[in-house]
Parts: sequence; structure tokens; C-alpha cells
Amino acid sequence: MRKALPALGVAVALTLFGGPADAAPSLKVSPGVVRVGGKVKVAGRCPRNSSRNVTIEVAGRVIIETRAGRDRRFSSSGRAPNAPGTRQVRAECGGKLAGIGKITILRKASFSVSPRTVDAGGTIRISGTGCLPKSKVNFFLDSFSRIGSTTADREGDFSKRVKLSKRLAVGRHQVTASCKGQRFGPVTITVRAKYPAADARSSTVAVSRSTVAAGRTVAISAPSCDNGTADASLDDQRLVLAAPVRQGGVYSANATIPRGTPAGTYRIVARCNGRVDGTATVRVMAADQLLPTNATGLPSQRTNVLPGLGAGLALIIAGGLVLLGIKRRRSRRFI
Repeated sequence: MRKALPALGVAVALTLFGGPADAAPSLKVSPGVVRVGGKVKVAGRCPRNSSRNVTIEVAGRVIIETRAGRDRRFSSSGRAPNAPGTRQVRAECGGKLAGIGKITILRKASFSVSPRTVDAGGTIRISGTGCLPKSKVNFFLDSFSRIGSTTADREGDFSKRVKLSKRLAVGRHQVTASCKGQRFGPVTITVRAKYPAADARSSTVAVSRSTVAAGRTVAISAPSCDNGTADASLDDQRLVLAAPVRQGGVYSANATIPRGTPAGTYRIVARCNGRVDGTATVRVMAADQLLPTNATGLPSQRTNVLPGLGAGLALIIAGGLVLLGIKRRRSRRFI
């Protein structure tokens, strides 16, 4: 009995004067994970003999001011501040602590891919914010082809370099990402073939001319693409192929450079069933910059040639008349 009295005295002292039994009650915070600016609901109860005016803070910033009911209970909503990370939620009633909770605030979702134009087999960097801290992030091409993954950091940010396949079809593709409870994208990138040096021939594709005017036609020769669909493009602009012929393992067709194509160096890409078979580089010129195809150094227009021919004929005729006059004079002397 004597041993029990000291323990009873300690319990009474803790009850009267406070101590570990006086630890602040927990607040009910929902949801436990929210993005910056997202809605947060906090519920709790004011202590006895305190004001019913409630102030709720997150990371030291007031997000809610409300008033408790007659039963001293309160429940109200506010917006998560721009303070990413795991933060303390604190409620006070008239300056007296009413409870403590915690919440994880994620950055606003963002997503980027660079560069936006890349050679097949090249590397892109995929970055973003807004995942759960330490969560797995998967990257996809055209929604179904997984091209890599990484782990978000403590703030929910991620960034990783991803190498694309060398056999990736030339053209536009969509890059997306996903982590627990969040999807990002799509961001469109343009994939081009990894081209050889700027000449008019590659190992598998040839064109009839290395310089061509917009609106003019070039002949393209590529592997035959037996039992497949052959197509070609000027950079990422699809070309219309005319008069196609498959013979001797070679596919040949004529392609017209679209009118209005700005002058510059372009790549003609030949594909079979979407797979790049080869490329050739051509220089597109404005129509008035090219010599006529039959240029020989002489004037190319008939209106420019005729005056010259007329003058030549006139000189020949005049010379003939002079010679004829001299001959007649010599004949008269011998008579």
C-alpha cells in the first residue's frame, strides 16, 4: 500500500500540472497528400476554457480561420500553400494549441521534353514535377511503348535522359509519363533519320538531282519494299510518289517538291512500312535561281536568239554581195 502511494501521487501531479499526458491531440487532415493550391480539410476540437476562434496554419502560413461550435468542435477547408514537402498542420483556439497534424504537399504538375526535334537513335531529356516523393515514374512513347523509368526525388520532381531507338519511325511521336496517381503529357517530338553527309546519295537511296526547285520533280530510288507500303518525305513533310516501279530489288518513283518550300537543304527519307530504308540530301532552290535544264551558255529564250541569228545572216549576205561585185569588175578588165 505504501509503495502504491508515491505512484498515485505522480499520476495526480501529472494530471494537475500537465506533462506527457498533456500531449497535443492529433488533427484530422484530409487528404494526406495534395498539390500546391489543392483543397485541404482540417478537423479537431478546441481545448476547454479556450476561445472558439480557430486559426489553422500549414508551414507557418494561415490557411483557415473559422469558429468552433458549442461542442468546441471545428471542421473547415482551405488551400495548400506553395510549400512543397511534408509539412506540419497546426490549429489554435484563441492562442491555445488545439492539435497538430501533417500533410504532404506536391508541386504543381509540370512536364517537359527536350529537344523537341531529334535524330533516330538520339537522346531526349524528360523532366517534370508533381509525383509522390520517391515514387516510380515511367516514360512512354505513343502511349504504349515504355522507353524508360526513374524515381522521383523528395520533392516529387524527376528528370532523366532517355535514348531513342535507331529504328524509330521518322515523324511525330508523343511522349508521356506516369507516376502514382498522376499522368503527364503528351508532348510531341519530331524524329528524323540520322542523315549522312550533305550529298545526293546515301548507301541505300539515290535521287536524280542534288539541287531542285520547289514545284519540280525528282526521281527517287530505294530498296524495293516487296509486299510492303513504300513512302517518302521531305524532312517531316510527306511526298506524293508517282509512277512507282519495282524492278530488280529497287523501288523507283517520282516525287514533286511541294510548291512554296523555302530554299534550303532538306533530307528525303524513304520508308518501308514506316521503317526508314535510307535518306538522301537535296538542296531546294527558288525557281528563279536555277539555270534551265538545257543551259549551254547560249541564251535560252527564242526571243534572245533570233536577233543574233538575223544579224549574222545579214552580215553573210552583205559579204556575198561584196564578193560578187569584185568578181564582175575583174571580168570586165579582161574583155
